[in-house]
Amino acid sequence: MARQPDPLVDVSVFQTLDIAFQIDGVTMIDNTNVPNFYSAFFFKRPISITNFPPIDSIIWFEGIGVVHHPLSVGTHTLKLDAVNTQPAFRGFSEYHNTWSVTVLPQ
Repeated sequence: MARQPDPLVDVSVFQTLDIAFQIDGVTMIDNTNVPNFYSAFFFKRPISITNFPPIDSIIWFEGIGVVHHPLSVGTHTLKLDAVNTQPAFRGFSEYHNTWSVTVLPQ
């Protein structure tokens, strides 16, 4: 007997996300524009996952993304801070990370 698929997370979780994404100190995404970067879609075929019970496949993706022009040669800092202000997946999450990216000349 096939299980009913899990529903998408309510879009309000993304609309109320306390988020800041910066590239070299310039804010790209924050609380004022995060809904512009939200998307959700279903895969045509489930993507199988092993050794992660009770999950056995991925049928949809929902999240926030950004596309940016190529970074110039040199070192760049990308920083992401995100905190859920309402529960999702049975709880709250908080994420803070900074990456240093070096672009080399071709």
